[in-house]
Amino acid sequence: MESVKIKSFHCNLEKNLQDFVIFTMKELLKIQAIPKDELENLQNKDYCKKTFDLNYPLLTKDPDQWNEDKNHPRYYSKQRFFVDELYLCNHWFQQDSLFAEWLKKISNIN
Repeated sequence: MESVKIKSFHCNLEKNLQDFVIFTMKELLKIQAIPKDELENLQNKDYCKKTFDLNYPLLTKDPDQWNEDKNHPRYYSKQRFFVDELYLCNHWFQQDSLFAEWLKKISNIN
């Protein structure tokens, strides 16, 4: 994995938070800026609750596992998101500062 400075990502939270998360996660994964152990953390429900105040893992390989209510899916499941057939959680509301804090943490790792 190449070393990448993520400080060039700016939190433009005037945009829809979900759109920002989608864009940012796609970019981070495209440039392989998320370490493997952090990718594993992002698939852990407890870690994502502590880190983002999400009730679901940020990423999952099995979106159906988390869709208790088929009328309200919790993942963008029409498409595989990113790498290793991962799907991204769509259950974002106003955790903007938590996502920004996580971005800072990731930028310090790289």
